[in-house]
Amino acid sequence: MDRDYTYKILRCVYNVYDELGPGLLESVYETALKQELVDAGFQVDSQHEVPVGIHTIRNPHYKEND
Repeated sequence: MDRDYTYKILRCVYNVYDELGPGLLESVYETALKQELVDAGFQVDSQHEVPVGIHTIRNPHYKEND
């Protein structure tokens, strides 16, 4: 079962790359991959906030690629 999911996800990644090619902004690939995954039947969420900190300094509202 996990191999099926892996294959489907990788197929989506390859489809996006084949269609768009190299050199675009990450946000373009993110949007295209999200749609490709949805079209393949996956439920997709993106850009979740994650707590990040070093020593005693914390930024609880860090968002990846901010």
